[in-house]
Amino acid sequence: NDLFDEKISFEGILTSDPFKLTSKEINELNKLLREIKLTNINAEGLLEYARKAIIGREYAKFVFTRNISDILDGLSQWGKSLSFTPNDISFLDIQNILEISAEISNEMNCTSLQDMIDQAKTHMRVSKEIKLSYILRGVRDVYVVPVHRSEPNFISSIHLEGNVVVIDTLTSAHIDLKDKIICIENADPGFDWIFTKGIKSLITKYGGVNSHMAIRCAEFGLPAAIGCGEETFERIIKAGRVELNCAERILRPIYG
Repeated sequence: NDLFDEKISFEGILTSDPFKLTSKEINELNKLLREIKLTNINAEGLLEYARKAIIGREYAKFVFTRNISDILDGLSQWGKSLSFTPNDISFLDIQNILEISAEISNEMNCTSLQDMIDQAKTHMRVSKEIKLSYILRGVRDVYVVPVHRSEPNFISSIHLEGNVVVIDTLTSAHIDLKDKIICIENADPGFDWIFTKGIKSLITKYGGVNSHMAIRCAEFGLPAAIGCGEETFERIIKAGRVELNCAERILRPIYG
């Protein structure tokens, strides 16, 4: 909720230029439409349809995530009433919560939930010690885990270097990110607020060419390496400094 605090500075908000087709692009699109026998629509009509579809999709996503946010806030308050932290509640399956009968006393509720939370935390600790391949093709892949190299998706043609700042879901929106190179594991739509902070560049461990953040960076002309993979990402974080050459498709940590 601190994202909407009036004290937060939004200097350096990234913006994009209005999209407009050239005459040549319009003619080429009309030609392609005729080739596939779509004679009831022209280039302008096609893009207007796409514009409305995208607006509708984004609005639906907004309404859905807004309701999910309210649900999560409600769960957090419910957990607080039983002396559980939001982190504790995150270890519960929704079915666990639904199965707790409203007729059972709070004391019994707490005992049952605490047992479930402790069990889930134990399972997580065990799971974190087991490293598996991205793809399991057979039993052998459980014992021999290859390190897969990921080719990042480079956005723009800019060459830069600098110190990195690692952020995650617990990072406060008050943080100063102006002119910083940002590293995020999973850069999902929940991190859109970073584009209000005047960031210099973005590097993510996961994500593809059509991922949310790749599209955002392309829209703003922001230099980025999306989906560089676990090995490269961890090396960059360890070094604390990185070179990003989008034109030459180079992403490397700078040590020392």
